[in-house]
Amino acid sequence: MPADATAAVGIPCRLCHGVTEARSDGNGSYTWSAAPIPLPDPAVPAQVEAHRARVATDVLRSAALCGSCHRSFAGPEIGSPHHFNGIDDLGAFGTSAFGGAGGESLDDDPTPSTCRGCHMPRAAASHDMAAEDGSIASHRFAGAHLGLTTSQAQHDAVRARLADTVRIDIPVGTVDGQPRIPWTARPCAAARG
Repeated sequence: MPADATAAVGIPCRLCHGVTEARSDGNGSYTWSAAPIPLPDPAVPAQVEAHRARVATDVLRSAALCGSCHRSFAGPEIGSPHHFNGIDDLGAFGTSAFGGAGGESLDDDPTPSTCRGCHMPRAAASHDMAAEDGSIASHRFAGAHLGLTTSQAQHDAVRARLADTVRIDIPVGTVDGQPRIPWTARPCAAARG
């Protein structure tokens, strides 16, 4: 809502919902349309469909849209004499079990997902025009960046999102047939998961 003070903070709705094409090379590599977004009367189906056609494009369902910003670098393209990698969430996603590359996972049967599948889970929204079966994709994007907000609801959403999804893989070696964590001399229990 434009009158809401939070509409002026961070990434506005119109940014992602105005993208018409996205490339996964990063640094904001998308094409954005400044065409007006028709605000519909919810009682007029044709107006609702015109609104949806403008703001619910196929690019919204692509990893390239996320990667167009969640991959960054400084290089000759922007005046830097050397290439320096920045964030690369899309690259990390693509080489992870969630992105379909099971080679880096110790889990037996990882379930591939999408950026939206993890960071935009379905949320109840019975009175939203975009609702399907009483829910919409959550726009909290829970996963990180808590330093950018003091919202307790966002902190709670991130905690809930990460509660059973964050995993740290600890390499375990074998010495005299006993599994050992590298920094300890004592045998340890080592198991997948």
